[in-house]
Amino acid sequence: MNAKENLESFREKAVNAPMFECACCGMAKERKNLGAIRNYEPDSPRLRARMVGPCAYAICEDCKRIPSKEQRVKITQFVAKQGLFKD
Repeated sequence: MNAKENLESFREKAVNAPMFECACCGMAKERKNLGAIRNYEPDSPRLRARMVGPCAYAICEDCKRIPSKEQRVKITQFVAKQGLFKD
């Protein structure tokens, strides 16, 4: 599955689910608090090389207001906890 297909699949699941897990704060949130759904694109070439496959994530309205650099760090940690980087 390519990144675009993965994003569309993730978006469909998130929009139809009653709850989602925010990739920034890690909290379970109601669908009405969905702020954004995006593909994860690592900044670092090293991380990009270690990615297992495409990754989409959702963030809540509250986290959408956090500065993007801080969001990036938290989302990278979330992606790592999901096991999407190979060792």
